[in-house]
Amino acid sequence: MRKRTFLTAFICVLMCFGLLAGCGAKEPQGSGNKETEVLKQELTGEWSQITNDGTPSLPDIGIPSGYVFYLDGTGVDTFWNMTFTYTIDAEKLHISYDEKIAEACDYSYSIEGDTLTLTREGDDAVTMIYQKVKEEESESAKEKP
Repeated sequence: MRKRTFLTAFICVLMCFGLLAGCGAKEPQGSGNKETEVLKQELTGEWSQITNDGTPSLPDIGIPSGYVFYLDGTGVDTFWNMTFTYTIDAEKLHISYDEKIAEACDYSYSIEGDTLTLTREGDDAVTMIYQKVKEEESESAKEKP
């Protein structure tokens, strides 16, 4: 009988430690964690598409091609003038357009200084380069529509 009582008490103690370990303070996951907020701050602003040699893309037709990202997880595709929501983590940028005609896209990305490189994932993979527009030149990044 003593062995059974000891074994039961031992199992209860182990279960309590397991429960306590799971209740510790953890960094929240998803869009609220500190790493994600830092990434959003880096991404926030207006980005204009450039070519590999650093010249503006699509200058012939006079339409700006790029993105405006807001800190609240929303943005605007400046070429199509379509709004979207986005999520970002250390590896992926996911853009989901508000308009039903556009498909959601996943990108691998890198931000180095004022250069954003996006590589669309999937069969139609393509890499695009963007340069951050200086705040004094960017009206779109100052005020959210």
